[in-house]
Amino acid sequence: MRRIASIAGPLALLAATFVLLFFTEPIPVRLCFAVAVTAGVVFFLTALSRRLLFASAIAASLVAIVLLVSLKKQATMNMGLHSYDLFFYLNADTFAFLWGDYRGIVVSVLAACAAALVLAAAAWRYDATRLSRLASAIALILVKSVFLSRGLLKSVILCRWPLFSGA
Repeated sequence: MRRIASIAGPLALLAATFVLLFFTEPIPVRLCFAVAVTAGVVFFLTALSRRLLFASAIAASLVAIVLLVSLKKQATMNMGLHSYDLFFYLNADTFAFLWGDYRGIVVSVLAACAAALVLAAAAWRYDATRLSRLASAIALILVKSVFLSRGLLKSVILCRWPLFSGA
């Protein structure tokens, strides 16, 4: 039973994650990019840990946290979430501003990160599968090869990426 759950669990998590991405990324090229990056994270973490449930839990948590933070930032500041925001908000002065004016949001994000860590630890302990690192590395290479061969990287680089800005 545990072995079946260790296989069905990651599939369910990944399916839910991809459905979430499908409903939040209306532009096909962005959806393909988001799915490829998510799959790449899963296979990279699987190659490192050999645990698919653990890798799927981390990836699903990451997608959910990024989605919630981006929606909250869009609603609060009327600005889309960008990759450079991570580095911008890790500045001590900016964090002090966020703590002073948006304490509830900061606490919520920290709680979501803590919940993700608890989920990852539980997945690590529960996961009965030990996948081959070679198989995971091959899957990672295949995902990235398909992504690059379809010309999607060029499309993403050339298009603007204002996440959730309606563009």
